[in-house]
Amino acid sequence: MQLSEVPGILVAMPTLKDTYFNKSVILLCRYDEEGAFGLVMNHPTTTLVKEILSDEMKENVAADIPLLLGGPVQPESFWAVHSSDFSVEETTILSPKINLSSAQ
Repeated sequence: MQLSEVPGILVAMPTLKDTYFNKSVILLCRYDEEGAFGLVMNHPTTTLVKEILSDEMKENVAADIPLLLGGPVQPESFWAVHSSDFSVEETTILSPKINLSSAQ
């Protein structure tokens, strides 16, 4: 198996019509012998980030941006791609400047 660089960007092939991934841009967060994990980065919802954050969190976040549908698997999960100056126990370092955090 040839491993890809993580993080990486995947762009759906034009032939992927009539699927969830039609015209998708995916941030590849993990790719190893155990499998792959990525988040669709260009499927916005009508919900804004500020609608789900506490007031104290809104101070440090671009809250007027829409939440994105990250993909068809585990839609109840919440993932945040953010700068490396913030981390919690559930944070994964993707690169020196990009972190990924989750909440259930």
